[in-house]
Amino acid sequence: MKIVTFAIALCCLVPLTACQQAQPPQPPDLSLRDASDSQLHSRMQTTCIATQEKLASVSYDKIWPGCECYATRTIKALDAGEKAELRSTNVFNETARVKALASIDACKLRRPDIN
Repeated sequence: MKIVTFAIALCCLVPLTACQQAQPPQPPDLSLRDASDSQLHSRMQTTCIATQEKLASVSYDKIWPGCECYATRTIKALDAGEKAELRSTNVFNETARVKALASIDACKLRRPDIN
């Protein structure tokens, strides 16, 4: 069973993580319900850095520019409905996921394994 988590979405822009059937999905982070675009950007960038450091085994200094690029592009690409859904569910919907993946590619980041 796969679930989409906001943390991975922010980090990787492709928020799918495998979960075991015995594990319930993580509840949404309610603090994001009223998050500004700036706060969403910061959260995406922070999560991206943590994920990319693991995927690429490189330092913060080398990952930061790409994650800044990703967060900026993704926030600009999302429409108001996609942002509202992201805030309430912590999950990219299908159209937002496509935009996030495009940002990953444009910013030359590694895509997480979503299989």
